[in-house]
Amino acid sequence: MGEPSDSIALSNLLLCHESESSLNEDDERIERSEQEAHFATTIDDEDYVAELVRKENQRFDTQPSKTSSSLDRLVAINWILTTRTRFGFQHQTAYIAISYFDLFLHRRFIGLQSDESWAIRLLSVACLSLAAKMEERTVPGLSQYPQDHDFVFKPDVIRKTELLILSTLDWKLNLITPFHYLTYFVAKISPDNNNQSVSKELVLLRSSESLLALTKGQCIFVLSENARD
Repeated sequence: MGEPSDSIALSNLLLCHESESSLNEDDERIERSEQEAHFATTIDDEDYVAELVRKENQRFDTQPSKTSSSLDRLVAINWILTTRTRFGFQHQTAYIAISYFDLFLHRRFIGLQSDESWAIRLLSVACLSLAAKMEERTVPGLSQYPQDHDFVFKPDVIRKTELLILSTLDWKLNLITPFHYLTYFVAKISPDNNNQSVSKELVLLRSSESLLALTKGQCIFVLSENARD
């Protein structure tokens, strides 16, 4: 199946009217200055955590929409995680992309028909692309995101979907995630010590992997519970 026809009702939702001038029109690899993944480490410990909590309380709910399909969400998560590995993105980038996906469906329910599974893939691509622009130093061009014969999206379609997501999220993309707390707590339990058998970097890596596994596992658990009903 090629790119979806505009005659499909859901396409009207994805063809937003915001100006594309706010997004980079270049479809090549983009070198960007390093984004602030965490708050400055010079802040006092108590102030650091207090600031995280304050900012987290200001955001809106990122829980998955009860009206969205758990299976659709699992498909999206699988694609995001696979693509994260392919590009070598940070674990936090994938987590934020999943959060964007959940936030979008929480605010704007999409009733999918059996032939509209392409919408989930398009949202997945746009969410991961936005997350990469927020978190990664090197951002792949939109044409470089993996596609297959069933889902082929032109860069301008992905950009329009990005704009729809931005509009739906009120352009609030700086989310506080568990990863912001990791640096603080790992530093507490694993202070710099050359004699330690487990390095702080390894603890951070394993913790990051566990967070993504937990995100996927929660979705699988919901599916299994629904299957029992």
